[in-house]
Amino acid sequence: MLNQIYATQVNAFLRCSKRKNLEEKNSFNRISLIETNKSADIGSMYHYVLENVIDNSEVNNDLIRKFIIKFITTNDTSLDTSFLNTIEGRNAVFNIKNIFSIVKDIDQIETYELETEKLIIGKNIIGKIDLLLTKEQSAIIIDYKTGSILINDDKTINSNITSQFFAYHSLVTDEANHNQIDCYVISKNGEKVFIPVDSKEVKKLNEDLFEAIQKYNQKNYIFGDADTCSNCDLASFCDNFTEKTFENYSDIRLIRGLITKKIDESNCWILEVESKDEALFGKKITIYVNNKNFFEQLKKLNINEVVTFKNIRFFNETDDKISFKLGDFGKITIKT
Repeated sequence: MLNQIYATQVNAFLRCSKRKNLEEKNSFNRISLIETNKSADIGSMYHYVLENVIDNSEVNNDLIRKFIIKFITTNDTSLDTSFLNTIEGRNAVFNIKNIFSIVKDIDQIETYELETEKLIIGKNIIGKIDLLLTKEQSAIIIDYKTGSILINDDKTINSNITSQFFAYHSLVTDEANHNQIDCYVISKNGEKVFIPVDSKEVKKLNEDLFEAIQKYNQKNYIFGDADTCSNCDLASFCDNFTEKTFENYSDIRLIRGLITKKIDESNCWILEVESKDEALFGKKITIYVNNKNFFEQLKKLNINEVVTFKNIRFFNETDDKISFKLGDFGKITIKT
């Protein structure tokens, strides 16, 4: 029985609850060059250090390094102490110090009570707020992001982040009757962005989420639209997939299919695929993988295995086949 959704997952759940069902019922393996474990570990490291230093009146590089080392040595992480000698590590020290300064520059911050990693469990939502500042009838919600917070050049805020803050706003409102709640996201590059929150939209989110959870428990799922499905790495394993219409092969970023042949040509792997997609059905599909860091992982693939290729790029078209490339940000998902 599903009762609550994590604040970070609210938007995705309301767009497609079927994905959660697939994740719960199956096990999947992702073949990717994106160091998801390392990225997640760096994000956790930022949060850990900030949690430990934010109560200080000031910080220096040595103190930040101390807590980075402590995080690395006391946690099961992909990072090691040599991380501090890398450009990424040195940038982390600089960024954390910068984020600290931004928080401390909040007007009258000394009058607020600071709570880090504040866990609030609501009726339908669970949220862990990176930093919650409260006093009397006002509150400030702050979330740190090591990933992108914008989705377009026009500075549109990622809808996942917006929904996350709506969820946080709801949790903080229910916990204490604050007259004013301000929300900010701070990126690792020191960008502080105000997130406008409309109480009517928060109410609607709660209503939609309550209804979606009730329906989920009745196995009445929300199915993603074509845009959602065309960006889902579980597309090949969903019976409710909605295909997006493309005018050109160059617009295709995801392929659902069956591996019919693997060719290892030492400097390149060639995968022949029978596509499940209407736009490619019946056509001979070839996917080239040139990055050698993929090669060892590709050995895990079996002939006649169902896969989803995500973040592929159109290469060329000849009389008898259509070719794509799996780039450095590509991902292959299989069911295990």
